[in-house]
Amino acid sequence: MAEVKSQAKSVQSVPSTKENGADFVILPIDGSPLFRIGFEKGGVVPKELNSLYTSKHVATKAIEAYQAKRG
Repeated sequence: MAEVKSQAKSVQSVPSTKENGADFVILPIDGSPLFRIGFEKGGVVPKELNSLYTSKHVATKAIEAYQAKRG
């Protein structure tokens, strides 16, 4: 499988609902209309969010659903 590389700059930031939690960022994939989710200051993305998304809106909704589920 080809390696997916994202650009350095995020296109949107989604604040964490946890106190002192890392903010999520939505990152574009080079040469692709797709996006992925990462953390503003790096780190391992939860398995539930480790996917490719077709729009910033869809990625934001996935983050919001994940945060609502984890409380």
